[in-house]
Amino acid sequence: MSRRSPSKSMRYPSSKTELRPGEIAIHEILRSPRRTVGLEVRPDARLVIRAPLRLPLSEIENIVSSKHAWIIRQQLRARTLQHKKQERNFIDGDKFLFRGDSWPLKLTDEESDGLRFEQGFFLPRHLQPEAPALFSAWYRNEAEKIIPSRVMEIAENFKFKVCRIRLSSASGRWGSCGAGGTLNLNWTLILAAPAVLDYVIAHELAHLREMNHSARFWQEVSFLCPDWQRHRKWLRQHQELLSFP
Repeated sequence: MSRRSPSKSMRYPSSKTELRPGEIAIHEILRSPRRTVGLEVRPDARLVIRAPLRLPLSEIENIVSSKHAWIIRQQLRARTLQHKKQERNFIDGDKFLFRGDSWPLKLTDEESDGLRFEQGFFLPRHLQPEAPALFSAWYRNEAEKIIPSRVMEIAENFKFKVCRIRLSSASGRWGSCGAGGTLNLNWTLILAAPAVLDYVIAHELAHLREMNHSARFWQEVSFLCPDWQRHRKWLRQHQELLSFP
């Protein structure tokens, strides 16, 4: 969850097809008018670097080398989470998260044309082949109703100016704060508990005042969400539960 500016992407390595033992592959470099270098290990274990526009490639490689142990740990964790990724068969009794609670799916003999939620999910049996798309659409619709209004509620309570709210499906990113007061939040957060959603909102709102992850930034997050560490830990340990479909 970090501030995003307009950036250009380059693939790396372009001609380097073999890696020496212990060398780490950089899969993508995103350059933008930023001052620091950011390292991100994506859910598929790819390493993405965010770097200033004119930072020499040799300096980026030195930074990657200095973070070798951290990168390896994060890639191992990403691969482990991929193996743990929840499988959904969309059959009677399957459980689905919504706002932090797990609800069962019941297949019915109704002739209706959609998915409904009443202390559980109900789906006409003849629509079972379309279940992944129907669930995704239902979740996205609920996210559109709930997440933006919650952002504005918290922003108004703490005197933040939010110009725009966008829901995204960016893999491995719960949120980001763009230039001009635009907040981007992952729609799958609607599966998580409300307190977890509030933490992500607090994190991105804090970037409106501190465009970094300094001590002052985390003080701002603590002011907005005193229990933020517990919610961040939950996201890190259970992010596979929020993958959909």
